[in-house]
Amino acid sequence: MDNKKTVYMAVVGKIPENSAHALELLNTVDRCIGNAFSGGANIEWLLSPWFSDRAWLQIAEERGIPCHIIRRKSDTAWADCGKTQTVIDTGLRSCEKQWVAANADIVFAVWNESVGEMDGAAFEMLEMARSEHLPCVWISSDTGTSYLQTDQYYEHFDSLFLTNLIRHLYSTEPPASTPDEDRYKLLFQLGAALQRRFLKKHSPKHRKTLSPEEASAVQLLDSGPETTALRQQYENYDRDAIRCGDKYNSIMYFRAVLPAYATVCLAIGFYAGDLVGMIRTIASWFVPLIPGAASVASWVAPAALEAALRCLAGIGFLLNALLLYFSFKMSEDRVLKYWHSRYVNSRMLAEAYCVLMHFQPYGVSVNIRKICGKNPYVLGVLRDELREIGMYSHVIDQDRTQEMLKSVDLMLKEQSIYHENSVMRYEKVSTVVLHRAAVLKTVSLVTLVLRGLMQFAIGIGVIGQGDKTGAIANTIALLIPNYASYQVSKNDQCRYSFHFENHKRMKNAIDVFRLRLGELRQSVETPSVEMLYSVAESLSEQMILEDTSSWYETVSKTSFSRL
Repeated sequence: MDNKKTVYMAVVGKIPENSAHALELLNTVDRCIGNAFSGGANIEWLLSPWFSDRAWLQIAEERGIPCHIIRRKSDTAWADCGKTQTVIDTGLRSCEKQWVAANADIVFAVWNESVGEMDGAAFEMLEMARSEHLPCVWISSDTGTSYLQTDQYYEHFDSLFLTNLIRHLYSTEPPASTPDEDRYKLLFQLGAALQRRFLKKHSPKHRKTLSPEEASAVQLLDSGPETTALRQQYENYDRDAIRCGDKYNSIMYFRAVLPAYATVCLAIGFYAGDLVGMIRTIASWFVPLIPGAASVASWVAPAALEAALRCLAGIGFLLNALLLYFSFKMSEDRVLKYWHSRYVNSRMLAEAYCVLMHFQPYGVSVNIRKICGKNPYVLGVLRDELREIGMYSHVIDQDRTQEMLKSVDLMLKEQSIYHENSVMRYEKVSTVVLHRAAVLKTVSLVTLVLRGLMQFAIGIGVIGQGDKTGAIANTIALLIPNYASYQVSKNDQCRYSFHFENHKRMKNAIDVFRLRLGELRQSVETPSVEMLYSVAESLSEQMILEDTSSWYETVSKTSFSRL
């Protein structure tokens, strides 16, 4: 099995009359790319008639290098060239440049900086590489001097620097080992069950769905090999995100409730031994009102019951210590941190594939560096998997344009319904939790003030020391604020309010985008290729950069390691 990485290199410019220096530099770049990866690299070229001399095709054929070509319909001289072709109906070269920017890993260019070679196309590609922070090696066809462009045009070429740069950008590897999945199996199952029970209890009874006709239309959309491969990757990561999300959410639920349970155990430890006395004290308050209260007020508990209550108090202290110790151990556990990281990465990969499978099979490329650049691991995994899927030939014509826009519209509607259902769920949950917390906060404040006044009354002798009024007040003053903090902790740790606001914002944004897309389809019978690229870029930025990346940053920081 070939374990080499695949690297797409855009080759730009005209081969000079004395091509020795250019070809020597090309060989050096090939070696640098191969040295950057432990298993070596398979290099494939991206070519465009606007930006690339046709002579590069002959060189690629001599070297056995697969070529992927993007061209206009009018470039018939390139019609039978390359491994794959993306044919677009446009008179502008901006779409070809965007296609190269979206797919290339590195740019190799020949450019005479004293003239506008190829009507300035070579310089445009250099400018694109600089603005996209795409590694670019170029050689002057006039002087033979070679350069490595990063943020400036005229940094002198250094092979070691290029090797390290490519290794840093593209050699992201998955975690070395997978923790034991059964280690916390019962813990995950219990936490997930408690979380689902809580959400189900406060979730709306009715959920919106696509109509049967729309659901059927989704199934009838393009099901070619490229779409199938992308959809398979989406489904794999979606399932993994759900599975890992259950584990992560179960732990976050435990982090929310365990401190409250620990406080209840502490209250048991402090006051279980006084339980009989508290019952007698409460009964004495109702002697004039309730027949039989006097007998309860004078009740003498059996010695065995008193001993059992004292043992229960000891168990309460032990459980308090155990829960606190467990909370601290959770915050340090490598397995739990692994599931947290895997959850957010799998969800981001799934959302990226969700966008890609609605554009890429139609020939409209999405720039994954732009949408995943904040997460090098996700970018590295996505890039390598897309290279394994490979490039396919496409023709962007009227029929394919309408299919793509229909696919995107259905995807947006499906996303809007998903966000609407999520808004309804999290709005109800967060409203219930925060309302309870607000009420209990007020009750807690009143309780603590009354407890303070009571202590003054005990101090001056208004309330006797012999009864258990102080123990009763202490128990109430401990448990009611604890229940209030329990509600707040649920909302903060499980991020119910954040999810509500995030889904609400995304539903509004998607609805606006869908409205704009509908207006585009009505106003233009066949949107131009430039419009399609604009739609792809805007939608990918909306769904990945503004939604998933924002979600990723928040959920990544909301960790059980923060006590």
